[in-house]
Amino acid sequence: MEAEDFQCTLCLKLLYKPTTTICGHSFCLECFTQSLRYRAKCPICRSVLHAAFSSLAVSRDFSRLLEANFPKEYSQRRKEEEEKLLAKRRNKAGDEENSDNDEEDALLGTMVLCPVLPRQRLHLHIYEPRYRLMTQRCLEGSRRFGMLARASRGRTNTPASYGTEVEIVECEPLPGGRYYMEVVGRRVFHVLDSWTTDDYLTCKVEWVDLDEGSSPTASNGFSVRPIDPERTLALSANLEQMVEMWQSLVYERGYERNPDQLRRLYRDLGPMPPATSPGDRAMWVAALINPLPALGVAPE
Repeated sequence: MEAEDFQCTLCLKLLYKPTTTICGHSFCLECFTQSLRYRAKCPICRSVLHAAFSSLAVSRDFSRLLEANFPKEYSQRRKEEEEKLLAKRRNKAGDEENSDNDEEDALLGTMVLCPVLPRQRLHLHIYEPRYRLMTQRCLEGSRRFGMLARASRGRTNTPASYGTEVEIVECEPLPGGRYYMEVVGRRVFHVLDSWTTDDYLTCKVEWVDLDEGSSPTASNGFSVRPIDPERTLALSANLEQMVEMWQSLVYERGYERNPDQLRRLYRDLGPMPPATSPGDRAMWVAALINPLPALGVAPE
């Protein structure tokens, strides 16, 4: 037997932690997992595979056979995979450190879909290959990515320049590499630069301090009026009374589309921020009156 006879057809190296499909073909477990994220088919015979990542298993007897017959090559493969795992852990630690640092620019894998505000919750069915790959990378790292709406400018339909970082709080793997997950909005960001990575958008962003009183929009050609701190605090204090009036109208006119919709919204958003944080308070109100899914206020 020669080691070349037991190569993984995906990485062209000796099989390491081999897994065998129902159609009888063997691949490295990691290689096959990556392949499934793009297409739920056998890479050799193209048979459709209804397999979830959690159902994949290493063929222990096959693995021991390879190690016994090719000890040097198998040891080298183990070393390579351990080095890859260490690098992945270092990247994950870097992502977590980066996500906790509000002063530095950050890189975010980004989904161009719909606007989400901080504290809002959204359920997503991830089935496109590009977003399945992005989701897997998020799950291995900080569990966070960006969401942008589309902004129509003239004849081109381009992503908006502002969006929200969301965090994956629940995620259920589905057959074929799909995911069903719940995300919650965290922080607002401004896009400084963007490019395509494996068919999905990657953005270099800066975080927007909602209570700072300044905005980078001025550099984008938008006019930004000077902020009067006293007037801003007075308007912020009035929001509580306005929300109470709005809530009364929702109940009186039956604008809830589902039973207890408003109560669940309050539960998800948490208490209203204090009037001394006018930007955060205003964003909380915006998330309340523009919920996902929408209230029955307008005939959408």
